Amino acid sequence: MNSLKIIILTSIIFITCIDYANAQWYAQYSSTGHFVEDIRFINRYTGWACGGNVILKTTNGGENWIQQSNSAQSGIKQIHPVNDSVVYATGWCTILKTSNGGENWIAIRNGVLPCQPILEALWFYDENIGWFCRRVQVMRTIDGCKTIIDSMRIEDDIADVHFKNFTTGVAVSYGTSFRTTNSGVNRYKVSLPIHNFSYPDARRISLIDNLGWIAGGSNVVYKTTNYGESWDSLTKIPMGPQQGLRCIEFSSTHIGYAGGDSGKMFKTIDGGNTWWHQLATQFGPGPFGSLYAYNDSVVWATGGAAGRYIIHTTNGGGLLLEVEENISEDPESYYIFQNYPNPFNPKTIISFQLAVNSYVVLKVYDVKGNKVTDLVDERKNAGRYEVIFEGTNLASGVYFYELSINKNYSYTKRMVLIK
Repeated sequence: MNSLKIIILTSIIFITCIDYANAQWYAQYSSTGHFVEDIRFINRYTGWACGGNVILKTTNGGENWIQQSNSAQSGIKQIHPVNDSVVYATGWCTILKTSNGGENWIAIRNGVLPCQPILEALWFYDENIGWFCRRVQVMRTIDGCKTIIDSMRIEDDIADVHFKNFTTGVAVSYGTSFRTTNSGVNRYKVSLPIHNFSYPDARRISLIDNLGWIAGGSNVVYKTTNYGESWDSLTKIPMGPQQGLRCIEFSSTHIGYAGGDSGKMFKTIDGGNTWWHQLATQFGPGPFGSLYAYNDSVVWATGGAAGRYIIHTTNGGGLLLEVEENISEDPESYYIFQNYPNPFNPKTIISFQLAVNSYVVLKVYDVKGNKVTDLVDERKNAGRYEVIFEGTNLASGVYFYELSINKNYSYTKRMVLIK
């Protein structure tokens, strides 16, 4: 009888472990020297991902990713497949196009920093009509990038953009949103509300018809029911000090996903009002920066440790765990400031603040995720500190500095060296 109990108990544990393993996100791809910044699909099996100067393609749902040759000299930030043949990609100083599914990529714009304008986001309505944007500049094409027209100058950094037709589009910046009804020739600002003293910090947008959601570094989720004419704040997801959301993706009106710093992934099943935590921290403490949902269950995300993973789920990510409400979000517990000046040449100051004595690690990485230097690695008393970062022997480009506190919390900011 005891042997039978042991066999039954062992079987239950084994089955539970199988269910537990199958219920989680799993890695499909891990880069060896570049970030994976964005991912989009045209159907269940065919999709593209990008990051650094690398473009990847899959034709079997991500089980295999093939690197496609291209001539990009600076970081590729977003990619947009229109169909199985025509795909566009952009980032920093680059605009790329393929008309044969990526067998050949044509450089519409190519260069290295410093360049103007710096680009990050794009959206294409069809094979010919599309928009590019980032720092103060919005550009559009109506002929498949044979010509690119400068549109309205915006005194802000556009992080993401979406158009529902040829004329009407929405864009988000780190502090607000914009809307256009004339193809981007002009845009007007649509403010995001302050939620419980949390100021807006919008980074990604997801839209289904007239419904839309925004997420960003303040951890507040915003929603529109009229395609960006107005926005309401739904909730703030507790994440911990100096941690923020980086991406959001809704597969239907009720099911959505959000990813953020420290390898955290969240899911909603009620249209964004309530969010549940999902297990994805096994891919490291780095942020998840992009999501793509084919349907409610089949989803991909990019990020994790050093931003190098493509992860995937076929069952909606499995377990839903209650979000910890008691995570300290006191802004004075610690804080890392944006470096100044930024862009810089050759020196910049990185400042951080500690409310209590803590063990501090401050590192700098290049755009490929390689460590450049350790600036701090020691225990420090409470107070504010300034560290000088010297870039004399480094190439122009994007670099990241990461502050880790007591090996529990980490936060990353971006800086640009221009020579």
